[in-house]
Amino acid sequence: MQLEEQNLNFRMSDPTTPPIPKSLIRLCTSLHAYRPGIIEGVDKLGYETCFKSAGGHHASTSALLRSLSQARLELAASLTTGSNPEDTLANAETYLPLIRTLLLSCEVQPDTAVLDQKLEFKWRGGLEGDDVGGTVGKVRTSQALMYELTMTIGTISLSHASIGCSRSLSGDFVGAVHSFKSAANVMEHLRSSHLPQWVALGSSSDPSSLPCECSAPCALSFGQMFKSHAQQMAVAKALQTPPVNHSLVGKLCAGIREGMESFVRTCRGEAGVHWCRMPTAYLKYVAFQTNLQEGLGAYFNARDAWGRGEYGLALAMMRECRGMLEVRKSITSRGIPED
Repeated sequence: MQLEEQNLNFRMSDPTTPPIPKSLIRLCTSLHAYRPGIIEGVDKLGYETCFKSAGGHHASTSALLRSLSQARLELAASLTTGSNPEDTLANAETYLPLIRTLLLSCEVQPDTAVLDQKLEFKWRGGLEGDDVGGTVGKVRTSQALMYELTMTIGTISLSHASIGCSRSLSGDFVGAVHSFKSAANVMEHLRSSHLPQWVALGSSSDPSSLPCECSAPCALSFGQMFKSHAQQMAVAKALQTPPVNHSLVGKLCAGIREGMESFVRTCRGEAGVHWCRMPTAYLKYVAFQTNLQEGLGAYFNARDAWGRGEYGLALAMMRECRGMLEVRKSITSRGIPED
């Protein structure tokens, strides 16, 4: 037992296997600050007013409409004040089943769902930046209850992602993994279940005229991106746990790069309109992380080769790695984007 401890201490203090610097951990786990969308004109839409004739004579329906109006006000307030993302998540999860109940009631009894005033749901997408300043999306409107439902589900996913960012900054990488996995699962639900159901109901809405959250290719893309973020957190945890398995970390970096490249291919190829609306800063972040993860993967593979005693191979791999992590000499050359 003592001999094993001495060998471990020797390996950890061996100058040929230096410890992983904290700056490298922060670099490979750098994230974009996700935030949910924003509800606009919340004071101009009241469920009780719009469904006055249909719900005024039934106590249970009136109670549902009052709860819907109050829950929407609380959700809108949490989105506009930039409050704790956990509060936003709680408000969205409270609002979601109420909308589902109203939608089910309208489907079961369509004759009684008579509107006294037109419903207009106005949202700014949380994944867009085509408005003034390039950080928020333009207001996009629809009268469909399914639109409101979709944006609320998108809010839940982006709230999980925002919580994951906060946990990463505080060093809680295990908690961040769970948050990003939850965000990815919600996006997968949007893509595979909810959005096809909206189409099956005979939706006349054009997805390109609505926020990214309403596009199935975008939901698929961001599901892939959130899974990549979860892998970034796994890399950080692995680097904090000696002895570091450099081969495993190198494979995780390669998986992160592949996930981000898949995000770009899917979004640009199948949702070009939404791709053009995304914030420029976010697209630069994706380009930076994709190239960074390629270089880091080569770096950790080089350290793994060195640990196996293959010094010539390790030096050659490290030389190649340095080229990957240098600033690009041109827009088409290999390396990290200049800005």
